[in-house]
Amino acid sequence: MAEKDTNKEKIRLLDLIGETILEHLLSGFCEKFNSRMQIFYRDSNDNLKNIKVNHKQAERLRSNICKTFRDGCKTCQDKCEDSNFKAAERLFNSENPKKEHYRCESLGLINMIAPIKVRNEVIGAIIFGQEILENEVTSILEKICKDYPESKPKFELAFQEEQEKHNNNDKSTICSSSDIDDLLKELQDFADMISDICEKVKKLEDEKKQRGLEGTYPFPAGT
Repeated sequence: MAEKDTNKEKIRLLDLIGETILEHLLSGFCEKFNSRMQIFYRDSNDNLKNIKVNHKQAERLRSNICKTFRDGCKTCQDKCEDSNFKAAERLFNSENPKKEHYRCESLGLINMIAPIKVRNEVIGAIIFGQEILENEVTSILEKICKDYPESKPKFELAFQEEQEKHNNNDKSTICSSSDIDDLLKELQDFADMISDICEKVKKLEDEKKQRGLEGTYPFPAGT
């Protein structure tokens, strides 16, 4: 394995685009995907952090299946967060970072992740999910009820509601494998849009440095 270049410039997401702008973009795409989404990035101390939509929007978009789980115990919400942070950490550390889907550790639902890159370096990741493959509805429900028997009636009701929405062609967390592929492509398109903005800002930043100029970038951090 090749050694990492310790002298290589660290490119950070929030140095190129402000957190407020990312929050607005995230909010809009949450509505498009009908699901909660998060953006992960590394701060100046190399710690992994995340950006979320506001609580009201997050609760409205969260599926009743996830609500039932998160409301079921004091540590359930932390388990969900830990699962997403682990996925983001894997992507940042991967030698071949790319979009993919994975199972949330607590319920086995499908989440998706896509990298935000600048000059082929991962500077961020976008995660969304709570999806259920249509041929796995019964097996996932059975496993969840076995793992969390105290909430079995609530989970059964939540799954029934999702199945009814799916049968009526309404927006539902139940989908096909081809739907997952389409969602992954759309998620990567969103990540690529942010990458393109950051690439342009980074190019302007480098040009200013070469000319010895100073000033704010088009999308300064904190705007």
